[in-house]
Amino acid sequence: MKECLQKTFDKSGPDIDGVKIQEKPKGPNYPWAATTRKNKIIIFVPCNKFFGWNEVVLEEYFHVLNQWNTGRMNRRNYIWAGSTCFGSHRFTHGPHCCSGIGPL
Repeated sequence: MKECLQKTFDKSGPDIDGVKIQEKPKGPNYPWAATTRKNKIIIFVPCNKFFGWNEVVLEEYFHVLNQWNTGRMNRRNYIWAGSTCFGSHRFTHGPHCCSGIGPL
């Protein structure tokens, strides 16, 4: 998974390793798998379930590496973005290099 993330986002190992995963389990009816902040992915499902959803993993790393960590995303934009759909980027559909790859 780490190699896939490095290749997909053109980032070094330390960039990927710098993203902290914080587990905050919620009930089964909670509508989101995760949320992001600068250098952090907060997951609301168990780690093994989160890392089993390659598209979700890619989407959340995209938000951290290409939005929060570049300044394109901030708390104001995050609130605004919550009312729009994020499903238009390339990680939501189709095969990608992380298919069948296990956790980091």
